[in-house]
Amino acid sequence: MGWSDFIAIDAAYDSTTGRYLRKTKQGRKLESSRLRQVQGALRTFEDMDNQALAEVPRKENGRHREYGAFILMHETGRGGLPTANRYRVPTLSEFTVDIPRDFFLHGWASVLYPSEIATWLTLRFLAKRFPGVHNESGVYLYGQDREQWFGLRKDACEDSCAMLLALGLIRPAQRRAPPSGIAPVATDINSLLASISQPSEPNRYEAPRYQLPDEGLREDALAVCLTFFKNKHNSSD
Repeated sequence: MGWSDFIAIDAAYDSTTGRYLRKTKQGRKLESSRLRQVQGALRTFEDMDNQALAEVPRKENGRHREYGAFILMHETGRGGLPTANRYRVPTLSEFTVDIPRDFFLHGWASVLYPSEIATWLTLRFLAKRFPGVHNESGVYLYGQDREQWFGLRKDACEDSCAMLLALGLIRPAQRRAPPSGIAPVATDINSLLASISQPSEPNRYEAPRYQLPDEGLREDALAVCLTFFKNKHNSSD
């Protein structure tokens, strides 16, 4: 499996001119379209100065790029030093958030809004950071912690969770025991994580808790979305 397998965008659309290039649509094949998109993405990643996310070496003639030899940079960019800050594979001891390849291969990265992706990634981070809490009672987001540490406003987060639920990417958690007490306001990231690992919430308001089943990612994103909007339209008639 190569990098081009992760691309699911119509290559006949030219983002520079904002026009649909119908001539390029004729005779296109899936693999050539994906390859064209990957090459365009690499050029974009390279043309970001110190924040460049990739480098593509030139061929011997110096005019054409050797796309197959591209090098990824650190997620913060190559940096301003002569020696580029390249990406490295995290070690087993480093904390990372895994993203199943089905998120890309089945089109979810293309159909979800940025706020929905941000909410899903945040919940996934919490699930990875606190697997026991996630499995037993679910993870949650609310209040000051949600906005301060994850940059998610209430309306955007609630709307995103509603859509993720409807599409089957998250589900309401099966809670074993109701929490009690008052949730403390985190003063730093460590106290935030500690409060989530031993959660408590105000009695007046219980933040919805969610679990993230990866089974939903295996469904075709476009088909799921079309079914959802079709059912929503029919129910409104």
